[in-house]
Amino acid sequence: MNKKRVTIFVALVSILLSIQAQEVHTGNNLLGKFKQRYTVMDSLLANLGRKNSNIQGGQMMSVHAVPDDVFHKLNKADIDALKAQNGLQTTGQLYVRPGKGLSYDPDDPLVAYNAKAQVEVNWDFFQSSYYKRKQKIKLITTRNELERMQYERDALLETIADEHVRIRRIDYSYLLGVLKEHSLNLALLTSTQNYLLKTESISSDELLKLISEKAELDRQIISIEADSVYQPRIPQMPDNIAIDTTSVLSYIRSYYYDVRRLALQREVLQAELENTDFLSTTHIMPFARLSYYNRYKAHNTQNFDVGISWRIPLSFDTSKKRKAIVARQDVIDAQYTQTTSAIEKQLKLIFTEIASYNNNIRGEYQRMKKLKAYLDIRNKAYRNALGNNYSRLQRLQEYNAYLSSWERMLSFVYQRDERLVDLQAYIINQPISRFLIKTVLK
Repeated sequence: MNKKRVTIFVALVSILLSIQAQEVHTGNNLLGKFKQRYTVMDSLLANLGRKNSNIQGGQMMSVHAVPDDVFHKLNKADIDALKAQNGLQTTGQLYVRPGKGLSYDPDDPLVAYNAKAQVEVNWDFFQSSYYKRKQKIKLITTRNELERMQYERDALLETIADEHVRIRRIDYSYLLGVLKEHSLNLALLTSTQNYLLKTESISSDELLKLISEKAELDRQIISIEADSVYQPRIPQMPDNIAIDTTSVLSYIRSYYYDVRRLALQREVLQAELENTDFLSTTHIMPFARLSYYNRYKAHNTQNFDVGISWRIPLSFDTSKKRKAIVARQDVIDAQYTQTTSAIEKQLKLIFTEIASYNNNIRGEYQRMKKLKAYLDIRNKAYRNALGNNYSRLQRLQEYNAYLSSWERMLSFVYQRDERLVDLQAYIINQPISRFLIKTVLK
């Protein structure tokens, strides 16, 4: 009986020693992982913020969307078609009389013909391109410019949509590089906390917090990787970006689509006003006419006439049409003022938001500088600690604080870049970078 008890006791001791050995192995393995993470973090501290990537966020693409040669050919074709309207036209008649005694008097030589052919050529000057040619060409050119602007607008909107995707993917590639390192740190902290919990060396509160934090980071990583076309990258230090608001507002007052469209519509109405007068509805046509008569029992004869024919409307509505055009111009003037005011308010809101993001970026940058200085001091202390007698968990959490600051920084950069893309939507055929003033963060 005593031997049996001794055997059981020895078995229990062996199991306890095995568990203890396994725990020691696990603990040593965790210590090795901490050492590896410290090496990676120190390397990141030395390299984060360096300009080491060919892909940079905040760089707007120049918009070159309109094929100039196509619209040039269209305008030239329309003007050539106008110039071809020379006002010349020809009319003719050919008719016969059914029979003598019924349609003509055969005894009267003046009317005794049974067939007639007549050809007339006239020139309608006021309905030709020679009358107010410059005004008509101006009307054609302005209308084509309106069509061109609509094409530019559609092309710009398509480019802006692509630009939002491009900027998101670029900026998120940098964020992804930080998030993955942060996630690896949290994974190590979670494993360590779990180990300590099993050995009853710590409560579960900190472990639950770490699990929740890591789950949120992993969610962000999965979301970014689902749309990413770039590998995770080490972030570079963003620039401080100021906007030349005076130049932007001046440019947009002259070239923004809605403003320019209204200005061109007014020019179209002005050209229509110049082309609307009494003579434009009048037909006064000098003509030359040749007539040939086939006579009954007499010599055939012919006549040649020159003269002027006219057709003048008696409605006298030209003045009413001119007043209607002027009234439409007044409406456009009111729309112009309202549109300009609304655009300036929208732009000032974008300026304010970009300035706010710049302030957040600068503020986060100052925090990062202080954290980096703190980490440098702490690393010296850790290296000088006797027997590595310090909290490894706390050291890794300090690195995480720096990574979290980078994540906030990159989030502000992305939001700022998004608003810069929105600002690009107001500018046609010019890159937004033309209006940006970039300086180094201080």
